[in-house]
Amino acid sequence: MSKLTSRRAILAGAASVPVLVALPAAALASTEPDPVFAAIDAHREVLLRAMAAARHCSNLAVRDQGKKAADAAQDFAYAAEDDAQWELANVVPTTFAGVLALLSYLNDLYTGGIALPKDRDWYSGEESDGISSFADEEVLEKFSGKPLELPLIFWITRNIRTALQRMAVPS
Repeated sequence: MSKLTSRRAILAGAASVPVLVALPAAALASTEPDPVFAAIDAHREVLLRAMAAARHCSNLAVRDQGKKAADAAQDFAYAAEDDAQWELANVVPTTFAGVLALLSYLNDLYTGGIALPKDRDWYSGEESDGISSFADEEVLEKFSGKPLELPLIFWITRNIRTALQRMAVPS
């Protein structure tokens, strides 16, 4: 191991310590269920359904008898995924475990860590259908004054920041 790698590992580990020390015990062990777990589970479930519908459509020839029904099922699955993404984009974790779970889920979502159980070649990724952008009326584009539309990852990261701020400040 080089000194540079060793130094990086030490600094990376040390950087996480102040956050843990600053968090009150209530943030680390809450008795209330963290809503982020339900949002993650719901999103994963509908994402897999949307992926399965897309896979099924890709297997059908353009003129196959079931193509129209498969397209309708795919549209329905994508609409459900949009709803689940909206929930995921708006949930603010209430526990440190929830923050870590959401970060882990984002890693899986954007790096192909979520795959169809019977077809591991169909997996999630940054360019996959369903990684939506959402607009917020309160966040205005600097020059045009129109609502700024930003990707799902932005909104979730913003909520993680809010969660960590709340956890770091004793109530």
